[in-house]
Amino acid sequence: MLLRYETLVTRPAEAIAAVYDFIDENIYPHNFDNVSYEADEFDYKAGTPGMHVVRRKIKECIRPTILPPELFQRFENESFWLDTAQNLRKVRVI
Repeated sequence: MLLRYETLVTRPAEAIAAVYDFIDENIYPHNFDNVSYEADEFDYKAGTPGMHVVRRKIKECIRPTILPPELFQRFENESFWLDTAQNLRKVRVI
């Protein structure tokens, strides 16, 4: 299963329901307006401060890329995982 960031932040209930279905577990009710998480120590060691901060309300947060512009531009429209001809193992994309 591949869970896209865009799905998680725009339709969190649908995304999480798909995860529970994928792992064949009963769904647990979540409050997507009251979620928080931080991995400050991990982010500091990785040199990416704030990278894994989950804010209270699940919503899309657009940030500038940390990749070099030419690399980002090269791949920004590459969504090979959405091309069924290239998804040979039929990975479920949510």
